[in-house]
Amino acid sequence: MSKANRSSDIQIKRLFKYSLLFSLIVCVFISATPFFPNASFGQPNSDPAFSIAAVDKMAGFPVQWVAAGGGVLAYGAGQQVDFALIDEPFSPVSHLSFEGVISEALILGKVALLSQEGLGLRIIDLSVPSNPQDLGFYPLSGTAFHLASWGNLLFVAGSDPGIHIFELSFSNKQNPPLNLTDREAIPIEDPILALAASEWKIYAATGKEIKVYDVSDPSLTLEIDSLPIGLPARSMAINGDSLFVAAGTEGLHVADLSELGNTVTLAAHPVQSESLYLAGRLVYLATGKDGLHVFKAGPLAATNFQVQVAPGGSLTFFPSTININTGDTVTWVWVTRSGLHSSTSGTNCTFNGPGPNTWDSQVLDEGSLFQFTFNTAGSFPYFCSVHCTSGMVGTVNVGSAPIINITFDTASVSFGNVNLGQSSPVQTITITNELTSNSTLIGTVGTLSAPFSVLSNGGNFSLPPGASMPVTVRFSPTTAGPAVTNLSITHNATNQISPTSIPLSGTGVTPSGPSVVISSISGPSRGKPGGRIPIQNVVTNQGNQKASRVTVNFYLSPDTQIDTGDTLIGKRTITNLAPGASSGPVSTMVTIPRNTAQGSYFIGAIVGNNTNFDPNGIIICLPLSKPRLLSPKNRGTNIPTAPTLTWSSIIAASTFEVQVATDSGFTNIVASMTGLTSAQWTVDPALSNGTSHFWRVRAVNPCEPGPWSMSRSFKTM
Repeated sequence: MSKANRSSDIQIKRLFKYSLLFSLIVCVFISATPFFPNASFGQPNSDPAFSIAAVDKMAGFPVQWVAAGGGVLAYGAGQQVDFALIDEPFSPVSHLSFEGVISEALILGKVALLSQEGLGLRIIDLSVPSNPQDLGFYPLSGTAFHLASWGNLLFVAGSDPGIHIFELSFSNKQNPPLNLTDREAIPIEDPILALAASEWKIYAATGKEIKVYDVSDPSLTLEIDSLPIGLPARSMAINGDSLFVAAGTEGLHVADLSELGNTVTLAAHPVQSESLYLAGRLVYLATGKDGLHVFKAGPLAATNFQVQVAPGGSLTFFPSTININTGDTVTWVWVTRSGLHSSTSGTNCTFNGPGPNTWDSQVLDEGSLFQFTFNTAGSFPYFCSVHCTSGMVGTVNVGSAPIINITFDTASVSFGNVNLGQSSPVQTITITNELTSNSTLIGTVGTLSAPFSVLSNGGNFSLPPGASMPVTVRFSPTTAGPAVTNLSITHNATNQISPTSIPLSGTGVTPSGPSVVISSISGPSRGKPGGRIPIQNVVTNQGNQKASRVTVNFYLSPDTQIDTGDTLIGKRTITNLAPGASSGPVSTMVTIPRNTAQGSYFIGAIVGNNTNFDPNGIIICLPLSKPRLLSPKNRGTNIPTAPTLTWSSIIAASTFEVQVATDSGFTNIVASMTGLTSAQWTVDPALSNGTSHFWRVRAVNPCEPGPWSMSRSFKTM
């Protein structure tokens, strides 16, 4: 086993310094979706909003697992393991290869524990990351092993039932420098798929649930919760109250653990997820075939992140590098048997304070806590004043927190009185991401139930700083009396709590006198300029008096807002329509104007001041002519086996279809292509040598394919 340079078979790029780039990352908000299928876990949480943003990735070779500690990042697949400095994760400084498969890893201080199938825990000394030393292995029965640690405890789950608890201790005077003392076992019958630990709790994922145990006293472990899970957990990790789950093809999921027994999903991302490591707001994710990805994830609001001080007596901070936002707080935790240590800002073992961005916890013992809130972006190194010369140092990288200011041009919408069977004038709610924002506003405009409706820009939206989006709504009462509802808009804004609710109100009134409305309209979905088409329609008198004579006018419109400014294409007249009576369904023939351009349209109707509120969508297409074949020339010889075929453009064509056959009847087609947007195609796959071929082309538009061209022939060389 030796250091190796893998630049010859993979493309390695250097990752930018995260501390300089956080202020440039645009956070991507993923709407809260159910994480656990059991409804007992409550509703998805959107306050505060949670974001997951892709930062960078390294592809080129598979990565099945990832781990980090002591400033070193380890990742690998199969028998291969790479080690890199965590600030430059895509530039390995060393490489090891083993006879057995490495399925998982955990780095504690300067020691890496590699789960080696069939053997146990392979112990690697990372004191010099560019020259890792194999110190042998700690034998364990079983096959693959899942690992987690907190304080002075190591948790191991393998093919044998249950979780084994080991007590950790470090000593620089022995080889290997790590002692493992088998303490207890937690009996769990179901196979364990993943482990995570935090604040003296161990989380064990089985195929059915996540079991949570209190391990503050390893000799008396207590099950304190059981969380149903519908995901194939491969790996888990915890940041504060957020549980991250790598779930294979189900993606990366994040759940809120602030209330045990009431777990809700904060976010999800569809990326393939095999293994993960958390360093504050950074997520290092092994994706299998697609390599190693880096995400930035966390609540948009300020939060608290923990750093363990000398876990198991190791002279390290864990994690040694943590990545946060301005406004976030770091809590250093002196865990069991950590000993006397400090967290002191500065470099070269020298305190750089006092000052606004400096801190010194003084020397503290196990059980102590120290907090510092970072309000300035930058990179802040620190050290232990007792063990700095032994390499006990760390870094806090602080990026600018996202600022997303959302505004609405109205706080409520009133439609007033609207006659039954009619529709109100359209009203607009404008959503704006203010210029003062530094990140994209992302959210969802909810749906409305009758008699209210969202006409445009419903569903998901994304607005960069300074952009606005109009949402149009309408009121169409069918019963008399007042109606109220709320339009719910979820978002990732930092200046308002999500979701924002816009009250909508209107009153349906029974009209006095005749009130004729178009109660339904339908027709074909395709048409052509100059063509006549039938429109099925029903007209109803919803008033309390007879309608002596009314005219229904049919219009062709480029949008759903039908008005008299649109193109009139037909009409029908109705006489003596009694109160409550309907006329229809009746088929009215209308004519599409000859000069209508190809495209998508809507056919609607107006009677009096009433417009139907469900116009018929139709695509108008121009006639298609035969393309004229250009090259290769007809009956050409010595033509390449992958020739470029060209033909004349057709104005009304959306795409072209090409066929190549070995017979003039095109029964033996050897190459073809559809969806071509230009009037040429290089034949793929290549044709046989010395063979005669025939080819033809036809244009296609949204309505139908046109006629085939005259065919041509050629013979390949």
